[in-house]
Amino acid sequence: MSKGNIIAREEECRLLAACLREEEAQLVVVTGRRRVGKTYLVNEFFDDEYDFKITGAYKEDKKSQLNYFRLELLRRTGKDAGELSDWPTAFFYLQEYISSLPKDRKTVIFFDEMPWLDTHKSGFLKAFEHFWNDYGLGVHNLVFVIAGSATSWITEKILRNKGGLYNRKTVELHLLPFTLEETERYFASRGIRYSRYHIAVIYMCVGGIPYYLRMFDGAYDPLRNIDELFFGPKPKLKNEFRDLFDTLFKKDRSYINIVELLATKRKGFSFEEIADRLKIPNNGELSDMLDNLVDAGLVRRNTHYFERKTELLQLCDFFSLFYLRFVKDKPKQRKGYFTKAFLTPSTSAWEGFSFELLCRTHLDAVRFNLGIFAIDYEAYGFDEKAEGDDQGAQVDLVIERKDKVLHLCEMKFSRFDFEIDADVMRDIENKEKALAKRSGKRSSIQITFITVSGLKENSYSNYVNQSLTIDSLFTRIP
Repeated sequence: MSKGNIIAREEECRLLAACLREEEAQLVVVTGRRRVGKTYLVNEFFDDEYDFKITGAYKEDKKSQLNYFRLELLRRTGKDAGELSDWPTAFFYLQEYISSLPKDRKTVIFFDEMPWLDTHKSGFLKAFEHFWNDYGLGVHNLVFVIAGSATSWITEKILRNKGGLYNRKTVELHLLPFTLEETERYFASRGIRYSRYHIAVIYMCVGGIPYYLRMFDGAYDPLRNIDELFFGPKPKLKNEFRDLFDTLFKKDRSYINIVELLATKRKGFSFEEIADRLKIPNNGELSDMLDNLVDAGLVRRNTHYFERKTELLQLCDFFSLFYLRFVKDKPKQRKGYFTKAFLTPSTSAWEGFSFELLCRTHLDAVRFNLGIFAIDYEAYGFDEKAEGDDQGAQVDLVIERKDKVLHLCEMKFSRFDFEIDADVMRDIENKEKALAKRSGKRSSIQITFITVSGLKENSYSNYVNQSLTIDSLFTRIP
């Protein structure tokens, strides 16, 4: 076991270490968005010391997958099992091999990209079910690790299996993207020391995905790195968007259509709106696709409107948002495009939306720095339509505490201290009025600003109850 090269992932490492102390068979399921570091975590934790490891091959047939299995057996045992005709036979040989290993130490088996092993009509899943129930469960020193980017397959076939694998997993590790604090630590581990402002900008472009962050070159400034990834003659992430969906979902075009729609509205769309806009039947298939996008970490469900009756689906993957805004369907942008365009009117809408998403993604850090981390809460947005003398209002984030205090959050991205002028002040007062009307007299409203570097002091800034900067978003929650 080795953890020296693992950045963050403290809880995941703790759970893996606990598995090694258990005296019964362990079925460990590792999920997470493509490129989030599942294979890296498992390989580094176990120091690549497995008794057997196979990686599913993308879009290869059953015969090829079985041949890779055969070759791994040959490497481990020195004996050639010959051509394997089916998965039950393959698992029989695996069982025979495991039985020959010492019983006084842990036996570690790793099936990486397991969903890709389950090719059409291969019988893989049934064979694995039989292997685990008939043999694996009884091998008390066995640690069997499953990983895969196709979260929908693992969720349906393993985690929510209603057949032979029902409730069989002992540990589930769902890897999330790095937080801002973890991203800062990751860059520091590679000798890259960008300012927190620039780390936040990088996060707004590619999120906390280790694979993308690994592509950043410390010899280049942050914006030039973004240009190298997305623009110019040989952008490193040219095909990544399509590959992301192609490897995650079988009906990838349908999923891309949903994501492209969600990218057009900041607050997201309701289930009914998605069905109507894309002309998809309002049925179980659409519901399953949305569930799969949520499970994959690309979309999230947000409660919107004060009555909490409407659930909106919102695109929350920073990479996809950036790609759809600046790369897809655009004439090939010249090298240096983003460096020149950044902080011009052409990027302002994206900056505002992405900064709001950055704050929502780090809501625990926001609550911690507001001193309300221990208080039960709900977070939502709401729209108040114009009616009579009321102008209406759109509030992107309200943190409602159980003690009847509401934080009306304004999230503003700017290079310098943000200045509240008369127009901004009128907008805030209008939002506060709309929120007070809906919440009733028993609730108190706290005007809360989250900005990059703080508020410029003037007569209007005194109206703000609490103000946070991006430093607060970098907080490591105890």
